[in-house]
Amino acid sequence: MIFTESGSYTKQILFHDIRQSIESLSFHSISSGDRVVISAENSYEFIVTLFSLIHLDCSIILLDGQVGEQKIKRVMEETNAKICLIDRDLPIVNSISIKSLASSDEISYIEFKLNIEKWKSRKDALILYTSGSTGQSKAIIKSGQSMFINLESTMKSMCYLRNDILLPVIPFSHFYGLSLVFIWWMMDCHLVLCDYKKVRKILKAISDYKVTVVDAIPSTYHVLIQLMEKRQEVRNDLKRSSVRLWCIGGSPLSAKLAADFEGYVGRPLLDGYGLSEAGNIALNTGNEKGCGKPLEGVTIMIMDEYGKEAPAGNIGEVLIKSPGLMEGYLGLKKETERAFLDGWYRTSDLGYMTQDQHLYVVGRKGEGFLRKGYLIYPATIEKEIFDSLGYRGKVFSFRDEKKDSYVLIFIEEDPAKIAEIKRNIYTHIDPFYQPNKILVLKEFPYLLNGKVDQVGLQKLASQWNQNREEDSNCIALS
Repeated sequence: MIFTESGSYTKQILFHDIRQSIESLSFHSISSGDRVVISAENSYEFIVTLFSLIHLDCSIILLDGQVGEQKIKRVMEETNAKICLIDRDLPIVNSISIKSLASSDEISYIEFKLNIEKWKSRKDALILYTSGSTGQSKAIIKSGQSMFINLESTMKSMCYLRNDILLPVIPFSHFYGLSLVFIWWMMDCHLVLCDYKKVRKILKAISDYKVTVVDAIPSTYHVLIQLMEKRQEVRNDLKRSSVRLWCIGGSPLSAKLAADFEGYVGRPLLDGYGLSEAGNIALNTGNEKGCGKPLEGVTIMIMDEYGKEAPAGNIGEVLIKSPGLMEGYLGLKKETERAFLDGWYRTSDLGYMTQDQHLYVVGRKGEGFLRKGYLIYPATIEKEIFDSLGYRGKVFSFRDEKKDSYVLIFIEEDPAKIAEIKRNIYTHIDPFYQPNKILVLKEFPYLLNGKVDQVGLQKLASQWNQNREEDSNCIALS
């Protein structure tokens, strides 16, 4: 069953609408092997369209539901897509509204069986785009087989139930959200769709549909905590809710966020680690630490700055081997080759493994810099400040003649708290990790997928650095 704000849909209704959608797409000459773009928000129509294209054995290109006309046209050109299926009005020649694909109100009872086996064997079953948070986005080619192998390992690890009611609070255009659609399908459980950008809609869905599994990114849980801090009834409602699994992904989970949430709700946030290029890598099911242990078939190695395997507990780059790995980056042979090292995929994420093989991820590798003779990564400082004080920060470094490096950090906070932020950082953070400059922004620039726009912040940092004044310790930008 699928539950939405406008109604609910049984599998019988869904099959009817998928069959109608297939007929409509076939009328527009869409057939096996065609590449088709879907750019739409989470909706029942999105799910109908997705499985219609799977049945037709198409190569499916997913784009965020908020991207503009120029981005869609560029993607269609570089992927050689035949058509674009959208949920909004855009002046794109080869486009169809997903709302028009299955528009009949009369339900037929003709037997229909969805065929996914051919699509599962397709090498370019899915094309997903990286967020571009650290530069130009790249098109990731995923085979159907790699997707399903990874999903089966995920389901085995998480122990989903047939009577589970899933609430994905993340877009289906990204791997994390899309994987939950497939898990719902394979488990034959229940799915709830709501406006994941509005916290009150999320709370209402959890209550109305007795949701048992919630998946969201850290920023969503931050908003929930802020609401729980202000309203006792929200704390009580979430504590008494039917949710048995509160899952989090998309970026590293800080110790403070984990502790605050469990303190209010009485259940832990279950961290996980995954990438569009590789699928889910490690998942915490409630009995593990950090991001949990590697999934079945997945091998993780932590590589130090010298290219050697790091000992347990030492931070280094996370490298992986997995049957869920991508085929490569579309049209970027050299980029694909650089992403691998002797068969290992280089994630550009920093983390460490414990003696008992639990993975902890601390952030993106970024550009390391020397400080007092030691190599430091921005993510290390960001995590130290986040875990200790709860401040979300982004670190940038610049070469300096007087020092090994000059470290600047952006803090996302209320500018009125300048003095408090300065005092806390310079009092409670080890001098080794203290920044030389603190810039306070009321809000970071964000991309459409909710990730911080790293390139935008880098430009701000570079602009400031050109005219930096070392006699000031803290400046507030509103």
